[in-house]
Amino acid sequence: TELKNVKTTITRSQNTYTAGGTGFVIDVKGYLVTNAHVVASASNIAVQNNRGDYVATVVYIDRAKDIAILKIVDENFKP
Repeated sequence: TELKNVKTTITRSQNTYTAGGTGFVIDVKGYLVTNAHVVASASNIAVQNNRGDYVATVVYIDRAKDIAILKIVDENFKP
């Protein structure tokens, strides 16, 4: 499943998300891959697909290869 290229502002739980990027879900448990430069300086991360917006965290980042693995931790996420 490809995540939408987020270009809008999302507000959830007192956090505002204003940057955007793309990524791909790689596991039914909510892991996805994106570019490291997209999330490198982020303090809050949300991902968006055709079902909704979900809070995520960085579980791995390699700036030299510009790759990051995220995990959707939102309790509303259903694979």
